[in-house]
Amino acid sequence: MRVWIPMLAWAIAAVGCAGTRAPVPVAGAPGVTIPAVVKNALDAQWGGWQIVTPGAEAAPCASRFDRPPVAVATGDWNGDGTDDLAFQIAAPDGRRIVVAFARLDGAYVLREVSAVQDAGGVLGVKRRARSYRQQADGIEFFYSLDTLAFGPCDQPETVYFWNGTAFEGRRVFD
Repeated sequence: MRVWIPMLAWAIAAVGCAGTRAPVPVAGAPGVTIPAVVKNALDAQWGGWQIVTPGAEAAPCASRFDRPPVAVATGDWNGDGTDDLAFQIAAPDGRRIVVAFARLDGAYVLREVSAVQDAGGVLGVKRRARSYRQQADGIEFFYSLDTLAFGPCDQPETVYFWNGTAFEGRRVFD
């Protein structure tokens, strides 16, 4: 009997948590889903938000990224072996890039990456081991983790490196 009580409690908790991780559709972004817990956190922090879906401006940018730009980008931004989510949102107080870190226990932690000044910019992913040059010196480097990139197609993008506590933006060239 003592064994069944903890197992029953764990099963009830697992079912309860599964509902918050279940994907839910995102209003205004047909075919886009995010975990319910991420949607709820976005609602709590930026009421009235909408995901910015890539429009016609994204087509010329597609070759800059390792995958075509999408409304919800996935990658392991913090190197813990789990795919995290990233998206550009439009909130009542402006646009921003937001990351939802997937924790190993199935929960998510939201982080604002950057405010977005250019409404025409496109969010994409640079995969680990891809090369880049910093604008200032031209020396070739390689991404050590999957890295977020954002910018207009006709200009160098800004990439956002996770340093363990925050994202640091740098202008780069491929």
